[in-house]
Amino acid sequence: MKFLRLLRRISQEKTGTMDTASVIKDSDRFYESVFAKVEKYFGVSLDPDTISSIIGFSAGGPVSLRANQQKRFYLTRELAMYEAQLPSSDGALRYEFMTEGHFSEETARTLLTALGNLTQNSILGKGHTIDLTSVFGSVEPFIVRLDLAKWFSFEKKNFAIYRVVPIN
Repeated sequence: MKFLRLLRRISQEKTGTMDTASVIKDSDRFYESVFAKVEKYFGVSLDPDTISSIIGFSAGGPVSLRANQQKRFYLTRELAMYEAQLPSSDGALRYEFMTEGHFSEETARTLLTALGNLTQNSILGKGHTIDLTSVFGSVEPFIVRLDLAKWFSFEKKNFAIYRVVPIN
């Protein structure tokens, strides 16, 4: 697992898909801080391992997640690292997404990966609704709303976590 994370980080640095130096100097310390805030604020214990894939998000694979499987709580763990992510409409320099109690792991990964890709092309923020029907190939509408779940600063920069809530 550690080898795969190292391989992924080297790949991202060589392809220029991740810019940790200009946004966040220490990504491990950043995410330790994020996870501690999430656990305290939401009263949830995150599982110790990150859910990731051999093909990472930067290469077209699914986004990495931290989770509490029993509570169906999923939190992205890499989106804030990408230089291509546009700032939120609420003023967050970078941000992550979370779901709480609504989705299975597979649905959460698909949903959060689609939203992660969208952050590189669209300015998103609190109250925005997103139609993901085509992502899931469903006949019924699949629409979610973003709620600003947690605002925090790290290294004197503003970051946010947006809660993804189904509205249909």
